[in-house]
Amino acid sequence: SRRPSVPPASGRSGGATLTADQVPYGDADDAGWSLRPGGLTLAVLAGVVGLATSVALVAANYDVAALQPLLSKDVFDRFSEAIHQRVAAKEALQTNLVGLKSADIVETTIEGNTALVTVKFVSEQTNVTRAADGKVVEGDPDRVVEHVDFWTFARPLRARDPNWTLVATHSP
Repeated sequence: SRRPSVPPASGRSGGATLTADQVPYGDADDAGWSLRPGGLTLAVLAGVVGLATSVALVAANYDVAALQPLLSKDVFDRFSEAIHQRVAAKEALQTNLVGLKSADIVETTIEGNTALVTVKFVSEQTNVTRAADGKVVEGDPDRVVEHVDFWTFARPLRARDPNWTLVATHSP
């Protein structure tokens, strides 16, 4: 596959697992983080889905500089390398997101002072790699496929900045 190879979300240890009703969320009064029963899971999900959308759009435009603040160093290095390989090969990856079927939080963990949220994305998309002359190298522009990705996002618990960082991705 010509997709960026990024490390799986596995391998973490020592964190406290949260139940779905304890997902951390920003407190409007102090912009801090709280672990409250009935936490705003939807707000967390909206934040990470927004980041995922931004990453996909920026990566599709090969804007490596704009990707850097959205990703951890390890994920950035892998995305950047995949982009540079495509540019060197004079190929372009065209991904058309037909629809997002689901985005579900499948794991929440706290490691030290960092909240981690893993989301399972199920989408329908077309993926085509084209040579510089426009000919298809890989994929079919007319074939819509279901794609499953697991993306893990991180955010310091006490950060005033509401933004998340993508720290791991994998596809089964």
